[in-house]
Amino acid sequence: MGIGVSIFLLAAGAILTFAVDVSASSVINVHTVGIIIMAAGGLGLLTSLIIFTPRRPRQPAQPIVTPPSPPTSRTTPEEFSRRD
Repeated sequence: MGIGVSIFLLAAGAILTFAVDVSASSVINVHTVGIIIMAAGGLGLLTSLIIFTPRRPRQPAQPIVTPPSPPTSRTTPEEFSRRD
Protein backbone atom coordinates (compact mmCIF):
# COMPACT_ATOMS: atom_id res chain seq x y z
CA MET A 1 0.00 0.00 0.00
CA GLY A 2 1.48 3.33 -1.01
CA ILE A 3 1.37 6.69 0.65
CA GLY A 4 -1.46 7.91 -1.60
CA VAL A 5 -3.70 4.95 -0.83
CA SER A 6 -3.00 5.36 2.89
CA ILE A 7 -3.99 9.02 2.83
CA PHE A 8 -7.14 8.10 0.88
CA LEU A 9 -8.05 5.50 3.50
CA LEU A 10 -7.47 8.01 6.29
CA ALA A 11 -9.74 10.53 4.56
CA ALA A 12 -12.46 7.97 3.81
CA GLY A 13 -12.37 6.69 7.38
CA ALA A 14 -12.60 10.20 8.76
CA ILE A 15 -15.60 10.93 6.55
CA LEU A 16 -17.36 7.77 7.72
CA THR A 17 -16.52 8.45 11.35
CA PHE A 18 -17.20 12.17 11.68
CA ALA A 19 -19.38 13.28 8.74
CA VAL A 20 -21.89 10.49 8.23
CA ASP A 21 -24.91 10.49 10.50
CA VAL A 22 -26.70 7.17 10.32
CA SER A 23 -29.67 6.67 12.59
CA ALA A 24 -30.70 3.27 11.24
CA SER A 25 -29.98 0.34 13.50
CA SER A 26 -28.07 -2.00 11.28
CA VAL A 27 -25.68 -4.83 11.98
CA ILE A 28 -22.68 -2.77 10.82
CA ASN A 29 -21.89 0.42 12.70
CA VAL A 30 -20.64 3.01 10.16
CA HIS A 31 -18.57 4.87 12.76
CA THR A 32 -16.75 1.69 13.75
CA VAL A 33 -16.02 0.91 10.10
CA GLY A 34 -14.64 4.45 9.71
CA ILE A 35 -12.35 3.99 12.70
CA ILE A 36 -11.12 0.66 11.32
CA ILE A 37 -10.44 2.21 7.90
CA MET A 38 -8.58 5.13 9.52
CA ALA A 39 -6.47 2.69 11.54
CA ALA A 40 -5.64 0.71 8.40
CA GLY A 41 -4.68 3.92 6.58
CA GLY A 42 -2.52 5.12 9.45
CA LEU A 43 -0.78 1.77 9.73
CA GLY A 44 -0.22 1.69 5.97
CA LEU A 45 1.18 5.23 6.00
CA LEU A 46 3.53 4.42 8.85
CA THR A 47 4.68 1.23 7.14
CA SER A 48 5.24 3.03 3.83
CA LEU A 49 7.30 5.75 5.49
CA ILE A 50 9.43 3.22 7.36
CA ILE A 51 10.06 1.08 4.29
CA PHE A 52 10.81 3.89 1.86
CA THR A 53 13.10 6.00 4.06
CA PRO A 54 16.82 5.46 3.60
CA ARG A 55 18.48 3.29 6.22
CA ARG A 56 21.65 5.35 6.45
CA PRO A 57 22.18 9.08 6.13
CA ARG A 58 23.24 10.40 2.79
CA GLN A 59 26.83 11.39 2.38
CA PRO A 60 27.65 14.46 0.34
CA ALA A 61 29.09 13.77 -3.07
CA GLN A 62 32.84 13.93 -3.25
CA PRO A 63 34.10 16.53 -5.72
CA ILE A 64 36.01 15.19 -8.71
CA VAL A 65 39.53 16.56 -8.59
CA THR A 66 41.56 16.42 -11.76
CA PRO A 67 45.33 16.58 -11.43
CA PRO A 68 46.91 19.71 -12.81
CA SER A 69 48.39 19.41 -16.27
CA PRO A 70 52.18 19.42 -16.46
CA PRO A 71 53.77 22.74 -17.30
CA THR A 72 54.53 23.28 -20.95
CA SER A 73 57.72 24.85 -22.18
CA ARG A 74 57.27 28.13 -23.85
CA THR A 75 59.09 28.18 -27.13
CA THR A 76 59.28 31.07 -29.47
CA PRO A 77 58.83 30.58 -33.22
CA GLU A 78 62.56 31.12 -33.73
CA GLU A 79 63.43 28.28 -31.35
CA PHE A 80 60.86 26.05 -33.04
CA SER A 81 62.34 26.65 -36.46
CA ARG A 82 65.88 25.97 -35.16
CA ARG A 83 64.85 22.49 -34.04
CA ASP A 84 64.26 21.38 -37.63
